[in-house]
Amino acid sequence: MLSAIHVSPGIVLPHIGTRYHFSGAISPEHFAFYTHYGFLHFTGFLSAKAISQLRQNVADVTSQLLASNATKVNGIPIKFGLADNGERIIHRLPYTSHYNIAIEQLLNHAGIHTFCGLLGRTDARVGYNEKDGIVTNYYINSSKSNQRQMGWHTDSMREIMLMQRLEPMINVGVYLTDSGPHNGGLRVLPGSHTQRTPAMIFSKVQLLNKSADKNEFLVSAHAGDLVLHSGRLWHRVGKSPLMGIQSVRHVMYVPVVCGAQLNRHSNSSTPLYHKLNKYISYK
Repeated sequence: MLSAIHVSPGIVLPHIGTRYHFSGAISPEHFAFYTHYGFLHFTGFLSAKAISQLRQNVADVTSQLLASNATKVNGIPIKFGLADNGERIIHRLPYTSHYNIAIEQLLNHAGIHTFCGLLGRTDARVGYNEKDGIVTNYYINSSKSNQRQMGWHTDSMREIMLMQRLEPMINVGVYLTDSGPHNGGLRVLPGSHTQRTPAMIFSKVQLLNKSADKNEFLVSAHAGDLVLHSGRLWHRVGKSPLMGIQSVRHVMYVPVVCGAQLNRHSNSSTPLYHKLNKYISYK
């Protein structure tokens, strides 16, 4: 157990496992926690009713895309797999709200734009049409699955590969299912977001290194929780020890970005990192 860490006069940073309740604003303690550890966990960000609606919205978009035989959205590849019965499933769905604006409306109503304040920039914004948009990840440990885990990586590596200016960013995860050791769970290296750029790139072999780290912290969350992390933070998704439906981990990620606005559209080209991604194993 880590002891409380004094980060500034009047603020005592709680234990790394602290979970906050979202009240519609970022407090000095929230900011101090995020600045020190590189992530934040809010419980009950969305109600059970809202989560049910989001799941249905995602299911509708998934059905639409499978029926249309689409392979990309705004130039970003859709990642497919197979269910045990042989039917196609979607593991990674970029720009989820592109076909269903109700998803954006629900997240906006819940106050997701509030987290722009953590970047301390006047140009911070929710990137619904930037990066990969709202990404919905569906992990399942099954015989035909193509996405059972994800190796160590930093999200900001994308800008390095695209030779773009490295700007602060946050990935905001909205949990559609419970997440923990039973289905792999998010593992983070607390404080690694403060590293210099070379360490952000080379501390581990991006995506290929799936090994546990003695300093990693497992983030256990419930459906409706929100867990956000810095784009510079090293993190991975573990592999579930269970098989089939019990192993499912379903999470929606929304980017908070700043800097030059680079919206993507139907004619956008596929970025290099996605072209290379087909050679990475997530099994």
